[in-house]
Amino acid sequence: MASSNVVPETDIPVSSSTPSAVSLHNRLSLPFPSRISLALVFSSMTGFVLGAANGGQMAGLRFRAENAHRLPTSTVGWYLYHKSKNYNAMLGGVKEGLKMGFKLGAWGGLFFWMEEGIDRLRGLVWREWESIQDKRWLSNGWERSIGLDRLEDEHGFIWVQRDFLSTTAAALGTAGLFSSCNRFAFPTTVRTAKMGLKVGLAFGLAQDGLSLLRGRRVAYIDIMKRQLGFTPTT
Repeated sequence: MASSNVVPETDIPVSSSTPSAVSLHNRLSLPFPSRISLALVFSSMTGFVLGAANGGQMAGLRFRAENAHRLPTSTVGWYLYHKSKNYNAMLGGVKEGLKMGFKLGAWGGLFFWMEEGIDRLRGLVWREWESIQDKRWLSNGWERSIGLDRLEDEHGFIWVQRDFLSTTAAALGTAGLFSSCNRFAFPTTVRTAKMGLKVGLAFGLAQDGLSLLRGRRVAYIDIMKRQLGFTPTT
């Protein structure tokens, strides 16, 4: 006979380390290892496609320029000419595609790594600031009011602060490193930074919108609600 003091399933508290809670606090509802892995794959594939298209076209033009002084004069000659040109274009496309795929994959992975690092750094700074303050004036749940999330794993837990500011900063940092590695001139560096700012801001706001749809509170949205007289739900 079943015991009468069994707690109903609906009354059992959900731990913050359950998959649903963990995915709620992660960007794109994916943990960082999965997110950066998908970023590497997607960036590499995109780079390969773009590099292969450009490399194949350039290899074909190069072949035509190198053989412009010895064009075929027979049907068989033209057949071999086009066959060789297509082979060179395909080989050049594959080489350039692999090179571009590696480069774009590395830069895409760097962006997501910087974004996660800034999220964690902001959480660490807030927690260190809180540890040296007089805690008597801090209300319960103050972490939630500034958008801090507590992520737990087998090694303990960390605090993170996720919003579009981290994404924008990561995009600007990636753009700056890209300009520095390619030794861009100052006007080109400024244009690259502006593009990084726009892309980072748009991508960050899109992630915040997805977080709101998933039920996660975003700090600046709560602040706007309080300014307008609405009380954010807990």
